[in-house]
Amino acid sequence: MEITKKKCSFREHNKIDAISYCQNCKIYMCNKCIAHHMELFDNHYQYNVEKGIKDDIFTGYCNKEKHFNELEFFCKTHNQLCCIACISKIKSKYYGQHTDCDICNIELIKEEKLKKLKENINNLENFSKTLEQKIEELKKIFEKLNEQKESLILEIQKIFTNIRNKLNDREDQLIQKINTKFDNLLCNQKIIKESEKLPSKVKILLEKSRLIDDILNKNKLNYLINDCILIENNITEINKINEIIEKSNYINNIKIIFIQKNDEINKLLEQINYFGDIDEDENLNSSIIKYKKDIYFLEERLKKNNPLTKHITYKLLYRATRDGNSSESFHQKCDNIKGTLTIIKTTKDLIFGGYTEKTWEKSNGLNKKDENGIGFCFSLDLKKIYNNTNEAKSTIRCYSNEGPDFYGGDAYMFDIYFPIDTHSSSNTGYNKSCKSFGNFERDYEINNGESKFLMKELEIFQIIYDN
Repeated sequence: MEITKKKCSFREHNKIDAISYCQNCKIYMCNKCIAHHMELFDNHYQYNVEKGIKDDIFTGYCNKEKHFNELEFFCKTHNQLCCIACISKIKSKYYGQHTDCDICNIELIKEEKLKKLKENINNLENFSKTLEQKIEELKKIFEKLNEQKESLILEIQKIFTNIRNKLNDREDQLIQKINTKFDNLLCNQKIIKESEKLPSKVKILLEKSRLIDDILNKNKLNYLINDCILIENNITEINKINEIIEKSNYINNIKIIFIQKNDEINKLLEQINYFGDIDEDENLNSSIIKYKKDIYFLEERLKKNNPLTKHITYKLLYRATRDGNSSESFHQKCDNIKGTLTIIKTTKDLIFGGYTEKTWEKSNGLNKKDENGIGFCFSLDLKKIYNNTNEAKSTIRCYSNEGPDFYGGDAYMFDIYFPIDTHSSSNTGYNKSCKSFGNFERDYEINNGESKFLMKELEIFQIIYDN
């Protein structure tokens, strides 16, 4: 509420700031008036308003329009004081707003409010002890948020600066290529310009050649030889021009073009529109999946298995970097549990996995069929679901010395070998083309076209459907 300075109510002092307000007289008084008022009314209740007052200062009287009554009643329904006009049985524009409420005299609510006041004072005292600490904690939270904000902005700027630099470099490369191509075609341009002088030279040479007999008669042998050399040199230039003219017919048919590769460019432009995103970190207790959009994408498919599901709970059963980098640890944590979601993150930061309601177990290549077609695989990078459509309905295969193995009847979707070792090629996951799982557009699609991958992390969640 805005704090306002009030002026003295006495006409002759109406430019002087008030320092007190009389609740009984409903007047503001300056320092000159207050002494006289206290001599006349020593039992009136006064507010000190020297530092400013709220516009809705409490006067003890009802502030409703056309209500000029003292606040003598309490409305329990709305937890507020009211006057006789407020509780009038006659309802109108100005009266009877609390006619149907639970009303009592303020004397009857006194003890209850005093008790509540003591509780509130006690709460305020306890709160005040830690208030400064809480304020400092709040400041730190906002400082951390600002730091996070600046860090995100710098991260995005850095990425897009690198992209712009790459685009600029590519632009420079293409322009340099153009210059080189045309420089090679125009390398004889200087000779062509020189050829413009040749007609006059030829004319002079012809005139000189007509004088050869005269030179021989005069026995001027050195003049003769010099003119012969001059004619020979110019003939050489003329031959060069003839070659250029012949080549020009070939050059004239050359058309250098910019191969735009529209499909690739359009695909890149489309990717730029969706490059990166800003979202809240969803606390899934996953070190792989971080964002709500990824969780919603999986939940949309998971809920098709159980349409009545209102909420899905993800119980982390196994994390390779936490629970043990071995098939033994995987089986110990995940065997004999129905409804598990496998999530893989590769060293190239690709994220994919699969869901099965069948249980994992130690075995020697046991196939478990998904008769109802509930199992599926997915790629978070492509935002694509691969439903099991093969006739055999084989979803998983169990091995005692392996991790999760999603199998599609005649080909692997992926299978996991331990240990996870990002520095060793022995950590090999297979990702074969698996048309039996549905809508593959290319071989090894789920792993960006590569048949093998190294894992950075592997997580297994139990999916619990809450109806």
